[in-house]
Amino acid sequence: MKPALVVLAAGASRRLGTCKALVDLGGRAPLERLCAAGACLDAAPPLVVAGADLALLAAALPAGAELVHNPDWAAGRSGSVAVAARAPPRATGPKPR
Repeated sequence: MKPALVVLAAGASRRLGTCKALVDLGGRAPLERLCAAGACLDAAPPLVVAGADLALLAAALPAGAELVHNPDWAAGRSGSVAVAARAPPRATGPKPR
């Protein structure tokens, strides 16, 4: 089963200077908020595409979410969309594929 939610979090967040997906917004990070919302959409887990901050995102990945790595993250969002589309239907655990 393909995920109902794909979180594109592969960029370097150069202007912000820190990983946007992990910024504290009212006590919760956007990654946590999005994955919690995505868990309500479908039986498939939310899929997070990581790149520049792979290690940080892997460490903070919410329970039940899946993680894939876009090694060519600097080329832009379309590469992350392609990585998500090619991801196997279900992974086991938060390790990148």
